[in-house]
Amino acid sequence: MAPATATLAPICVHNPSRSGEVDALRCFAMLGVIAQHCHILPMGWIGVWLFYVISGYVVTLSVLGSSTSEQSGLAGFASFMRRRAVRILPVYYGYCLVGLIVAAFVGARQDWFSLASLALFFNNIALIGGDGRIAGWPSGHLWTLSVEMQFYLLYGLALCLLPRRTTRALLIALLVLCPIGRFMMAETLSGHNWPPLDAAFAVYAAPLLHFDSFAFGGLLAFTRLEGKGRLERIARPLFLCGMSALALYMAAYFAVNHAVRGERGLDIARNVISGILIGEHRETFLYTAVALAMAGVVALAASGDRLVSPLLSLAPLQWIGRISYGGYVYHALALKAVAMVLAAFGLAVRDGSTATHILLFLLGSALAICLAWLSFRWFERPIARLSMRHPNTNPNTKAQGRLHRQGVAAL
Repeated sequence: MAPATATLAPICVHNPSRSGEVDALRCFAMLGVIAQHCHILPMGWIGVWLFYVISGYVVTLSVLGSSTSEQSGLAGFASFMRRRAVRILPVYYGYCLVGLIVAAFVGARQDWFSLASLALFFNNIALIGGDGRIAGWPSGHLWTLSVEMQFYLLYGLALCLLPRRTTRALLIALLVLCPIGRFMMAETLSGHNWPPLDAAFAVYAAPLLHFDSFAFGGLLAFTRLEGKGRLERIARPLFLCGMSALALYMAAYFAVNHAVRGERGLDIARNVISGILIGEHRETFLYTAVALAMAGVVALAASGDRLVSPLLSLAPLQWIGRISYGGYVYHALALKAVAMVLAAFGLAVRDGSTATHILLFLLGSALAICLAWLSFRWFERPIARLSMRHPNTNPNTKAQGRLHRQGVAAL
C-alpha cells in the first residue's frame, strides 16, 4: 500500500509525460541557472542537471507510456525525433538567426566552425576547444542543448529499437560508465597539462559523460510505468539517499581541501560544488552526487509527495515551468539587456554590489519570463499546432498524430 504521505501526481490523459509538479521543478531549474549567471548562486549550474533528469524522465514516459503496436522501430524513432525537433528547433534556430542578424548589423565577424557546431548540435565539443559562440550575441549557454540532442539521438534509438528490458539495462550501465568516463577524461587532461579552468569545463560539457543524469530520469519513468505504487515507495528513500550522497561528497572534499590543499576558513568550501572542479577526482564524483540528488527531487515531484506538493502545486510555478525552455534560451539576452539598462543608470554589474546583482536577477528573470511567454503564445504553440495539422502519408496517421501531440510539450 502506498504511504499516506504521498499521492501519485496525476498524469494528463492526453499526455502521459505531463506533470504539473515536474513542470514547477523546471521553473526552479531555470531560475537557478539565471541566479548563477547573476553571480548570486555559484551552484546554480545544478539547475542544468535537474533539467537533464527531468528530460530523461519525460521522454521515457512519453515514448513508453504511449507506445502502440503501430509505432515501433525506425518509424517510432522518426516520430520521436520529429516531436523533439518541433519542441526544440524553432526557438533554438530562431534565437540563433536573430543573433546572426544583429551581429551582421554591428559588423561582428563569425567563425564558421562555431556556427556549424550550433547548427549541428556539437556546440559543447566546440566550446571545449575554445570556439562555439555567435560573435556579438549571448550564446554561450546553448551548449547544454547540444548535450540534450545528443542524448535524444542515441536514447531515442534505444527506446524505439530495443526491448524495454535491454533499454533499462543500458540506463543502469550508464550510471557506472559515465563516472568512469569522467575519471578517465580528467586523468587524461591532467596528464596533458591542460589549464585547470579549461580541463574543468571540458569535463563539465563533455559529450556522453553526463548521460547518467538522463539515465536516472529514465529509470524513474520505468519505475512509474511498473505501477503498484513503486515510485511512491522509493521517492523519499531516493531523495534521502541523493541528499546524503551530496552531503557526503561535500564533507569529503571540505576535508580534502583542508588536509591536501592546506586551505583554511571559508576557503575550505572553494571548488567543492562550484569553481575549478579539477583535482582529487572531485570532477568524477560531484556530478553523480548531483544527479542522484536531483533524481530524488524529481521522484518526489512525480509522485506528488506531500513534502513538496504544496509548493510545486502552485499554478504560477507550473506556468513558468511550462514555458521555461524559452526562458532558458532567452535568459542570457535578457540579462545582457537589463545590464545595459542598469549601466545607463550608473549601476555597473561587473563590479557591482550584491544588491545590484540581485536587482539584475529579478529584472532579468522577469524579462526572460515575459519573452518566453510571448514566444510560447505567438511562436511555439502555433508551430506545434501547425505540425499536428500537417498531412502524414503514413497509414498510421492517427496513432502518430496522437503520439506527436503527447510529446510536443515534453522537454
